[in-house]
Amino acid sequence: MRTLKWDPMFDPEEKTSIVTAWISFPTLPLNFFGKEAIFALASAVGKHLQLRMATQKKTRSSCAKDKVEVDLIGDSPTRINMGVRKKTREVVEKWVAIKYD
Repeated sequence: MRTLKWDPMFDPEEKTSIVTAWISFPTLPLNFFGKEAIFALASAVGKHLQLRMATQKKTRSSCAKDKVEVDLIGDSPTRINMGVRKKTREVVEKWVAIKYD
C-alpha cells in the first residue's frame, strides 16, 4: 500500500512517483526542535506537510518527525549538513541523520 497526496482528479490508472512519508531526525539536538529549523531540514527531502504533535510540544526529545512529500525518483538524502553558529560567531558543521519511516 502507498499513501498518496489527495487529489480530486485522482486516477488509479495513472502512476506517480510522489508519495507522503514520515521522516525523522534521530540525532537532532533538542534546541533545534523549532518549526523553522525542522522545516528547513525537511526541505532537503521534499515539501513539508505536517509536523508531529510530539515534536511541536517537545514531549519526545529522542526524535523529531515531519511528514513530507517525497519523490521516489532520484536519491533521497540520508543525512544533512547544517552549520551551527557558536557564541564566538564560529560556524561548526553538524551532520543530522534522516530516517525514512
